[in-house]
Amino acid sequence: MDERAVSLVEDHPDTGEVIRILLQELLGLRVILARDGREAQDRLRETRPALVILDLVLPGMDGAEVARRLKSDPVTADI
Repeated sequence: MDERAVSLVEDHPDTGEVIRILLQELLGLRVILARDGREAQDRLRETRPALVILDLVLPGMDGAEVARRLKSDPVTADI
């Protein structure tokens, strides 16, 4: 698990950029950005960040479903 990494799942580019700047520039965290639930699942399996910031309203799969899938996957369950 990458202790300095945060996964941000946000489909609105402007909102994602503001949050990314706050996390990366002000707090010094490494931000892994995903635009939808499927992309988030793939990236989280590869990067294993310490924290996920997850938008609830996403295209294709809502944030609650993404969270359920992450918890049911042994690779991402502990995030």
